[in-house]
Amino acid sequence: MSSRISAQGASCMEPRSQGVQFFLAGIVCLAIGLAPGSVVGQSTDDTGLVEYVSDASFEETVGRIEAAVTIRNLFLMRTVDHAAAAAQMGYELSPNTVVLFGNPRVGSQIMACAPTAGIDLPQKLHVWEGRQAIVHVAYNDPDWLAERHSIHGCDEILGRVRATLDAIARDVSGFVEADG
Repeated sequence: MSSRISAQGASCMEPRSQGVQFFLAGIVCLAIGLAPGSVVGQSTDDTGLVEYVSDASFEETVGRIEAAVTIRNLFLMRTVDHAAAAAQMGYELSPNTVVLFGNPRVGSQIMACAPTAGIDLPQKLHVWEGRQAIVHVAYNDPDWLAERHSIHGCDEILGRVRATLDAIARDVSGFVEADG
């Protein structure tokens, strides 16, 4: 079961203060059974995405990702602001950013196992703001990538990639494990 919130129509929202947006986001999350900082979907469909809902604003979430990447000594390659690019072309797009990062030593090992994996490297986290200012964080599930590229013999490295991606996504979204 996967709960998804579409970003369609997000530009139709009236401007609201950030406090009101977070309040409304909390109401929507509670109404659909989610809590900010919770897992929305664990690669439960054909997208291969693992998705979290952030407990922070869009800007803060992107900043958290950049900090988390740096703290882990990963190479921050680029932050792509899709909304800014759309605005330059005269289009309106809700906040939407992809942060590209990685470790060339790890990526090279994955590509040695399956050269086509290069199309999905470096690793990335996608952050977007949906309806009612709900901020989402998603990454490609390494199991999905392994299947897509028929990656064999890289189980250990893919496990480390999975653990790193999930730790970053959990940290930046504010996810907290329930006790007991």
